[in-house]
Amino acid sequence: MINSKSIHDIQFFAESSFDSVAAAMGVLTQPSTTTTSNNHCTFCQKKDDYRHKHQCIGIDDLVNDEETRSIQVTNTSWTSKQWLILITSMLGNFGCAVCVSLQAPFFPAEAARKGVTATTYGFVFSAFSLTVFLLAPFFGKYIAKMGPRFLMNSGIFVTAFCCILFGLLDKMTHSYFVTFAFLVRIVEAMGDAAYNTANFATMAATFPGDIGKTFALLRAAFGIGLIVGPTIGGLLYEIGGYSLPFAFMGGLLLVLAICSTALFWNHDNDMSSTQPEPSILQALRIPSVSLSMTAVCFSALSIGFLAATLEPHLRQFNLNAIQVGLVFVISGGVYAVTSIFWGWLCDGKVPPKILIAIGACLMCCMSILIGPAPFLPFDSSLELCIIALTFHGFGLGAEMLASHVDAVKQSMLNGFPDSYQTYGMVSGVWAAFFQLGNFIGPSIGGVLYDTVGFRNGTMVILCLQMLLMIFNLAYYFLFEHNAVKRLAVSERSPLLQ
Repeated sequence: MINSKSIHDIQFFAESSFDSVAAAMGVLTQPSTTTTSNNHCTFCQKKDDYRHKHQCIGIDDLVNDEETRSIQVTNTSWTSKQWLILITSMLGNFGCAVCVSLQAPFFPAEAARKGVTATTYGFVFSAFSLTVFLLAPFFGKYIAKMGPRFLMNSGIFVTAFCCILFGLLDKMTHSYFVTFAFLVRIVEAMGDAAYNTANFATMAATFPGDIGKTFALLRAAFGIGLIVGPTIGGLLYEIGGYSLPFAFMGGLLLVLAICSTALFWNHDNDMSSTQPEPSILQALRIPSVSLSMTAVCFSALSIGFLAATLEPHLRQFNLNAIQVGLVFVISGGVYAVTSIFWGWLCDGKVPPKILIAIGACLMCCMSILIGPAPFLPFDSSLELCIIALTFHGFGLGAEMLASHVDAVKQSMLNGFPDSYQTYGMVSGVWAAFFQLGNFIGPSIGGVLYDTVGFRNGTMVILCLQMLLMIFNLAYYFLFEHNAVKRLAVSERSPLLQ
C-alpha cells in the first residue's frame, strides 16, 4: 500500500520530470521564444497543475496505482453558459445534418423527371463532399482572422437559406435545374464547412478538458441528423410535395441560426489572435497526426463504400423499401448511441491510438462478416449483415472520435499553441479528410462491385483497416508508450530514495 508520503513523491516526480518527458518524446519541435511562467504548462500554457500534466502527455503510464490516481483533481462541473453553448451546437449539428440528407429518398426521382441522368445527379451529391474537402482546411487555417463567431453564424445562415432554395428547383426547366442544383449544393457545402469548422474549434476552446466528450456529443447529434434526415424528408415529401421538406427544415434551421447568433454575439473570438496561423503541412508532417487523419479518411471511406454497395447486396433477401431503410439505420444508430462512450474513453481513460486500433479491429470484423469474406465456408444472410453493421457502428465511433482528439493533442505536443488557430486548423483538416473518404468511398465501391463483386470488394476495406490497426499499435508501443516508460525506469529510483 502506498502511503501519503509515497503519493507525494510520485506526484512530485511526475511534475518535476514533465519537461524531461517532453524532451524524451521529442514533442517540442521548436524552442520557445517566450519565457513561460513556472505555473503554466510547458506545452499549451494552461494552468500548470498535476491533473493537467497527467492528461497532457500521458503521465498515466507513470502512475498506475488506484490510490495514487485518487489524488487527481476531478473536473469541475460545466457552467450554465457552457451547457447552453453545447446544446445550441448540438442542435445546429443536428439541423445541418438533416438539411444535407433529407433529399435522399426523393431527389433522384425528381431529377429523373427533369431528364437528368443518374451520373449527373450523383455528381450533385458528390459536389458537397468535394467542396467541404477543399474549403474546410482554408476556414480552419484562417479562423482567427475571420473570427469563429462570424464563421459559425454566417455558415449556419448560408446552410439554412440554401436548404430553402433547394426546394425551389422543381420550378425550373432541365438546363436551369442542373446548373442551380450544383450551385446551391456547392454554396450549401461552403456554409456547412464554415459552421462545422468554427463550431468544433469553439467547443474545443470552451471545453479544453473535455474535448472527447463534447466532440462525441456533437458527432452523435450529427449522426442522428443523418439517420432521421431521409425519414423526415420522405414523410414531408409525401405530405406536401418537393418544396415542403426544404422549406420546413430550412425554416427551423434559420430560427436556430438566429438563436445561435444571439448566443455567440459576445463570444470571444480573439483568443490568441496575435499568433501566426499554424501550417497545415507542418501538422501533417507529424506522424501521429497523419495517422489520425488516415483513420478518419478510412472511416468515411467505409461509409461511402456501404452507401454505394449495400443496397444491391441486400436485394437477395427480398426486403421492401422500409426494411432496407431500417438495415441502413443500424450502423448510424449504433454510432450515435455509442459516441458518448467513446468520447468518455478519449478523455484520458484510454490512449487515442489504442482506441483507433480497437475501432479498426471492429471494422475488420465488419468486413469479414458482411459479405461474408470469400474464405469463410458459409453464405450471406440477413442476420450476418445486421451483426456486421453493428460492428461497423462501434468501429466508426472509436476511429472518428479518437482521431480528432488525438490530432488536437499531438499538434499541441509538437509545438502548436493552445489557440483558436490550432483548434480550427485541426477541425478543418479533420473535416477535409472525412469528406475525402466520403468522396472516394462510393466511387471505388461502385467499381469494385461491378468488377469483383461485393464479397471480394469488402476485402479492400479489410486490408485498409488491418493496416490502420497495425500502424497505430506499432506507433503507440514504439514511440508514445515506451518513451514515458523508459524515463520512468531511469528516474524513479533515484528520486524516491
